[in-house]
Amino acid sequence: MPPRRSLWARLTLALFGVVLLAWVISLGAMLVWERHDQAWPAGAIIVFGVAQYIGRSSPVLCARLDHAIGLWRHYLAPKLIVTGGTGTGDTTSEAAVSQCYCVQHGVPKAAILLETEGRTTTQ
Repeated sequence: MPPRRSLWARLTLALFGVVLLAWVISLGAMLVWERHDQAWPAGAIIVFGVAQYIGRSSPVLCARLDHAIGLWRHYLAPKLIVTGGTGTGDTTSEAAVSQCYCVQHGVPKAAILLETEGRTTTQ
């Protein structure tokens, strides 16, 4: 007859099983949710600024702008609002860099509004 596991060993194993089950359920929910398109028509698409490097978009900013441009191309909004001020030592604002990126990717300048004063999301 195999030896019986102690109470602590059984509780640890049960806890591990519960945590693993919760992780699998949350992973499944995330995979289902990511396929759910929540895009709907709006008055404007707002792109929050993030780092730019001497007038060049950071990878995160490029990803945000690419997503916004895709939504704009699907006619979900007539305007893009790009935000972001000028940081210490910067020569240009995040919004201006974003506007330049969008224009280079086919969005007319007239469809882009800039907000260059804010330095935080709250502002």
